[in-house]
Amino acid sequence: MTPVARSLDEASLYLDLQPCEVCGRVALDQQPGVADGEVDGEPVVWLETVCANCGNRARFAFRVPVPAATGFGGDEPSQLIDPGQWLRLADVVTRDAGAGQRDRVALAVAAITEVLKFVKPGEDAVPGHEFWTDSGRQVFDEARWRFDKESLEFELDRYRRALAELT
Repeated sequence: MTPVARSLDEASLYLDLQPCEVCGRVALDQQPGVADGEVDGEPVVWLETVCANCGNRARFAFRVPVPAATGFGGDEPSQLIDPGQWLRLADVVTRDAGAGQRDRVALAVAAITEVLKFVKPGEDAVPGHEFWTDSGRQVFDEARWRFDKESLEFELDRYRRALAELT
């Protein structure tokens, strides 16, 4: 089944996280342009990549709702990127973010917001079954406490305050 991307931004980020089918390195460079098409009678968008390591070319199809959400997605959690991958993204982009790094901190705010979408109403943490990738599961296993709603809201508030200071 063709994966659902809530937006083209989410599909693009998903590709940034994928290893090359040939060499296994996470080094896919996305090619400019988006092509519309069909897979099994469903409308899709195609995105193309080239591995920066071995040169392998690949095409990926995504179903994107019309109208597509802005940013990474709407109110529902991602079906492409699990909560551990979102949290790791926030960690990576803010690792060396300092003055003038507003876009990186804004991306961290968006990523933590995406993690919180995996916390079901009335629950106080992201459930373990929501981690379906090896990299996401690793983040969860290393620090489960970071996926408590209270911890996530604290981190989101911290990034929002940092973003306000950079404005």
